[in-house]
Amino acid sequence: MSTIPLVERAQTETFARLGKQQISVGQFCADVRAIAQQLPQSNYLINLCQDRYLFTATFFAALTNLQTNLLPSKREANDAKTLAQQYGNCAIVTDQPDSDFDLQIQITPGNQGQASTPLCPGEHTAAVAFTSGSTGEPQAHAKSWRLLDTWRRVHRRYLSAAENAPSTKQQDHNDLGVVATVPSWHMYGLEWALLLPTVAHVTLHCGADFYPQDVLDALYDFNCNTLLVTTPVHLRALTKIGSAPGHPLPRNLAYILSATAPLDKQLVDKVEALFATRLFEIYGCSEIGSLAYRFPSTQQNWTFFDCFDLDFDGSQITVNHPLLDDAVTLADAFAQHAHDT
Repeated sequence: MSTIPLVERAQTETFARLGKQQISVGQFCADVRAIAQQLPQSNYLINLCQDRYLFTATFFAALTNLQTNLLPSKREANDAKTLAQQYGNCAIVTDQPDSDFDLQIQITPGNQGQASTPLCPGEHTAAVAFTSGSTGEPQAHAKSWRLLDTWRRVHRRYLSAAENAPSTKQQDHNDLGVVATVPSWHMYGLEWALLLPTVAHVTLHCGADFYPQDVLDALYDFNCNTLLVTTPVHLRALTKIGSAPGHPLPRNLAYILSATAPLDKQLVDKVEALFATRLFEIYGCSEIGSLAYRFPSTQQNWTFFDCFDLDFDGSQITVNHPLLDDAVTLADAFAQHAHDT
């Protein structure tokens, strides 16, 4: 059974930023190992940490212990307890005090010294993602560590493609900050704000980056170019602030990644003008993850990531990949077009 490193970056590189504190890859790995020693012995783990850094470190600590992360979309206490009972031999951990869960994660980030990168077997079920349940009961979709490893490398490659696209700025691939408004327990956030920093030369901002002013403050925290991983809802809120007089916007956005809902052309034009950047839009689903991309200011059509085999039948697309347990037929309707530029 072959193993795959949890992080594939130099130990001295900066992995995360917590306020003014910078955490190196080696320090992050030490935090992962420290949390792994705290975790209850169980087959499954529900990680309810609200702090992005502690959530990330705990996610990988579970893999160090060969536990499986359950990633419910509903995070209320009763929902988590019900899910834990359904799976059995499942622990619930949090970073919040005064909870009645199995463990409160307690470490001071970056104070554990340095550690080598932990390993995990590729065949291990790293996570189980759940659909939102908006059209019925939430459906579970297991993800092996080899699958997640494959996806993070694909995303790194397409991140480089976005960097090489025409832009108002010169990007430095070795010096890029990442600010995310999306939670890491959803597939979009898991892929682009939790997994990506483990293989790409980027620094993850780990503040409370949800409300518009918090997002702008986080962008100002970086003295380098940044990638904003966000949604159309957040972009509308940010443009509302940016359009008001007396509210200067950060000009260090190399580009913006958007997903979860389609972008309209008016919003795209406004965002790109206000932030002097480009939007890189992602199409995906919980069953698989990120599937396709486009630059909406210049492209109407989606381009699927080249790692997938696609069967097109009328208006339906079925997605295949050797690491997927089963082929997935997408719920949306599609039409084939010539590739646009």
